[in-house]
Amino acid sequence: MSEKGVSYIVPEPERAYKVLRDLFLAGFPAMCVTRIHPEKLHKDFPNIALVWLSTSRDDPRSTRSSSIGVVGQIVDSFLREQDAPKAVLIDGLEYLVANNGFGPVIRWLFDVVDAVASTNSILLVVSSPKAFTSAEFALLKRNLRDLP
Repeated sequence: MSEKGVSYIVPEPERAYKVLRDLFLAGFPAMCVTRIHPEKLHKDFPNIALVWLSTSRDDPRSTRSSSIGVVGQIVDSFLREQDAPKAVLIDGLEYLVANNGFGPVIRWLFDVVDAVASTNSILLVVSSPKAFTSAEFALLKRNLRDLP
């Protein structure tokens, strides 16, 4: 099982979603920040908080990808509500980088990692080494552990 207060990098999306489901079933309130349409996720995750990274204005669950500050506020609020550890999955890091640049997104991710540590929560970040330069991926790996 994942360790509380730790942020993990997971190259396989299927594995990350399985771990999120396991954490949710173990009693962790859970949030998923993703590019997957909410209707598809609600079938498998009916009771978790979802943030759909999209530029669509038609869906009230949509958060504009250009606003990593807004996404950060949503995640931070979720992590700090109540006094219990949470589980957060971010599946859309590459999308955020494509829309905002690596620098702003990595600074945002560092803030999320700090919030996860301070709330004794668990963060799962889906990302492949092929999506980034070797220097960028090394920076990610320096701040995220491999999932055991």
